[in-house]
Amino acid sequence: MTNTVAGSAPTGARDWWAVGTVLVANGVLVTVLLSQAIGAGGKLFPFFFMLEPKGLGALAVGLAVALLIAWRQRATARTPVTGIGWGIVATALGWALAFGLVYVAAMAVFWFNFR
Repeated sequence: MTNTVAGSAPTGARDWWAVGTVLVANGVLVTVLLSQAIGAGGKLFPFFFMLEPKGLGALAVGLAVALLIAWRQRATARTPVTGIGWGIVATALGWALAFGLVYVAAMAVFWFNFR
């Protein structure tokens, strides 16, 4: 890692807060998603739909995007609070992308099935 003020420095544990936050937040969100879907018996459409192959694929893409954002933030030495903040922002963007992809996939399926 290169810091323009201090020069080269090894990557420390505090630089990984953004990536760790993304991983923990996604684990918590998927656990909540599963518990809601199982508890509702498939009656909550958005939760149940995210467990289908399209939804799981979209969640994987969202996680990949969130990790890419967090990975870029890891390269800059910041405080843990800033890293956690970036991890939360990256997770929110990843999940927004995942729900958007699932919505587009659902609309495409409905569109082509009714034509």
